[in-house]
Amino acid sequence: QEALRNDPTSDLLVDGMMRVIVAQLLRKAGATPSTASERLSDAMLRRLVDYIEGHLADRIRVKELAVIAGLSPFYFSRSFRQTVGMSPYQFVIERRLARAQTLLRDTRLTITDIALACGFASQAHLTDTFRKKTGVSPGQFRAIARG
Repeated sequence: QEALRNDPTSDLLVDGMMRVIVAQLLRKAGATPSTASERLSDAMLRRLVDYIEGHLADRIRVKELAVIAGLSPFYFSRSFRQTVGMSPYQFVIERRLARAQTLLRDTRLTITDIALACGFASQAHLTDTFRKKTGVSPGQFRAIARG
């Protein structure tokens, strides 16, 4: 009856019930996922990193990364964390910060232009994130890096 209702909460209930049923069947069959199978292959990880690096200026969604990996967003996030040691979101932020550091060191772009090129919403967003991670502002980093 829930599956026939045209209600978003019904979809959630049906999805939850199906997960419980599948989990119970797997448990009865003695099938438990191994930690090794939850890791992404090296080739898949390279493909994901290449995609992330090529799209740092864009909004990168877990859903998009999951499609590339051929997994549901839930299993993708879990496998990514198992493989890399951090969430996909944290990894993207780390890559954006690394790109920002390179641009601060090697270009004369403004900090605002660097923020946008690296996928930050604004210069303030870059500055806040940069300071939390490195302990210095992007401007201070640039001054130190250039000596």
